[in-house]
Amino acid sequence: MKTTTEVRNQLVSMIGSTIKIAQGYENDFDPAKVYNRYIKEITDDTSDVKYPKTFVCIARGEQRRMIAGEINNLLSFLIMHVVKRPDEKTDVQILLDSAMRDFERFFEMNDTLGGFVQTLDLVEFVTDSGFLDPEGVMIMRVTTERFKYGGE
Repeated sequence: MKTTTEVRNQLVSMIGSTIKIAQGYENDFDPAKVYNRYIKEITDDTSDVKYPKTFVCIARGEQRRMIAGEINNLLSFLIMHVVKRPDEKTDVQILLDSAMRDFERFFEMNDTLGGFVQTLDLVEFVTDSGFLDPEGVMIMRVTTERFKYGGE
């Protein structure tokens, strides 16, 4: 069974390598700007070259014993995606909407994280609704589920 850290690192790796215009997405995510934890120094750095930035954090884990020795592992992650409008004419909400479409597509197309988990679901999301302009922040809660069977 994959560890929590392995699942998180796979999620980080796939977000950074998959969300590309060349693969039909609206944005290019730079793998170097997708982080496997929250890093305050990077969050506080408002240099234009630092955007967009994405942080994948472990929120919660739950393990349940099922019948016949099966174990169900449910992991929750918080993904914080931060954008910054490049100029006065650009609406930061349009940038967040575009990123949301990309994340929705990513979760639909990669619902097992390349076989790391049985399910990957976008459970809920929230945006800052423009309060942080010129930045925009979207936080998503995603869950993964993995079953371990007796001899695994």
